[in-house]
Amino acid sequence: MFKMASCAFFRCLLFASVFTLAVGSGLFANDLETLSEKYRQARSSAGRPGTPAWANAVERKVAPVLLRIGKLKDPDALKLLKREYSGSDPYLVAAAGLAMIENGTEEGLDAAIKGFGRGSGWKTYSKVRVLDALAATGKPTARDLVIKSATAGASELRVIAIGSLSNFPRNPKACEALLDGLKSSHSAIRNASLQSLQKFKVKEMVPALIERLGREKDKARQGNVLNLLVRRTGVNMGLVAKDWDKWWKETADRFEFPKASEAGSPKANTVVVPTYFGIEVASKRVIFLVDASISMLQSATGPKKKGRKKNLKGAPGTKMAALKKELTSILTKLPDTTMVNIIFFNVGPIPWKSSLQPLRGGGRPEAIAFVNNLDCKFKTNIYDSLVLALKDRRADTLFLLSDGKPIGGTFTKPADILREIGAKNRVRGAKINCISFGQETPFLKQLAKQNGGIYRATSGGGGKKARKAQ
Repeated sequence: MFKMASCAFFRCLLFASVFTLAVGSGLFANDLETLSEKYRQARSSAGRPGTPAWANAVERKVAPVLLRIGKLKDPDALKLLKREYSGSDPYLVAAAGLAMIENGTEEGLDAAIKGFGRGSGWKTYSKVRVLDALAATGKPTARDLVIKSATAGASELRVIAIGSLSNFPRNPKACEALLDGLKSSHSAIRNASLQSLQKFKVKEMVPALIERLGREKDKARQGNVLNLLVRRTGVNMGLVAKDWDKWWKETADRFEFPKASEAGSPKANTVVVPTYFGIEVASKRVIFLVDASISMLQSATGPKKKGRKKNLKGAPGTKMAALKKELTSILTKLPDTTMVNIIFFNVGPIPWKSSLQPLRGGGRPEAIAFVNNLDCKFKTNIYDSLVLALKDRRADTLFLLSDGKPIGGTFTKPADILREIGAKNRVRGAKINCISFGQETPFLKQLAKQNGGIYRATSGGGGKKARKAQ
């Protein structure tokens, strides 16, 4: 009994000593003076602004301190955040904005709304992060700013705000702004509006989509409009807008949205579209991004046999061999008018060409030769490869295939890649389809979801064996 009491006493003494030391060192301190000093230290140790190291440090070290400052609900703390909010660095601007928004006070939210866009640090990244955070609050004042940004001003800001409107699927004004965006002469605004409408189920969107179907000249975008029309109406009248108009005139008064199990499928269209691991390749401006890491030399069906010498190009039965077969097949089937590029990645991106190239003439055999002659190496640099692909402004669809997690490159943590690519692609508007080779990958599934793409997990057998992640 005495021993138990003694042990308890010493444990309490040890805890008290550790707690006193932590408080003395400022670990748990929450006063503005202490946190301001911690903020200065975090900033000074974050590296040079504009570098990848800086972006990571702000997210991991600086932003958490700003969030703690925001929670003080102190007028002087709000002044500090407002100063950074109007600064010159987009990462600090975003971090300060999120700190004001997440502190839960009307004063913080009001400061974030009034200060939006004021200062030299308002780049694409900061606009995306802050508008999304404002929209996520669901507050009327925040919603009004997002809607205003989506309907007026520069096209870049409109595209960003339109993406944020997906947070208000039941708001009539938000839907009205998106339907107005469908009529825009700016293709990026139309694409963003169509993407955000995926979360809406409003009767007014049906005639607006029919009108867009008739006006859209790009076949890939026309297919996207048809996709949404079929999912929302449960019928498929094909790509002829006049047929949809006739159907709507006969149905509008009694129309009701179908249940999910009754929704139609665009596959009723008679146009045969080639597929890549089960995903239709309807676009005429495509980039294939392909994992060429050492792990792709593993067997596609099970453990590799011991003692077998590695063939860096991918021996029969390996993942790389299955990939090359599928990629060669789609390159063979695509029309001559298709523009493509191929980017393999391991240590870094390995592009076939610097930009999209036509398959007509010698393009097709040259592309196939590039695929068949590539060797595998170490690492899986997904981020830098995506950035390189997005730089080609003509490409509207990307297909990313990988069998593992990111290793190497500017950003390797999935959360960082999702954040950075999401911001870069918000205005760019490329569809990013993702394919997991082997086991399902939550990271690739989320990457496809946030960028308007389709996700598949495959064992390497092409369309029939590919399976959609649930």
